Amino acid sequence: IVYGPWGCGLCMNCRQGMENYCQAPGKPIPGGLGGTDGGMAEVLLVPATRYLIPLGGLDPREAAPLTDAGLTSYHAVKRSVHLLG
Repeated sequence: IVYGPWGCGLCMNCRQGMENYCQAPGKPIPGGLGGTDGGMAEVLLVPATRYLIPLGGLDPREAAPLTDAGLTSYHAVKRSVHLLG
């Protein structure tokens, strides 16, 4: 499963792990790997260390919905945990 947002990797938001708020989306990925083409392709070459999430024993068909529903909840908790004291 590949994480959806393709940020530039260089702006403040990308460096803080918030690529969905990238200030320069759509630019080529640093390191010379193309741009944002291929999002609907069956096969896509991406830098594994940056965009692939290890599934372990999960079936990709069962884990696919987690890229949106799971990460939305995860980021809400992650950004609010400091409020819990």
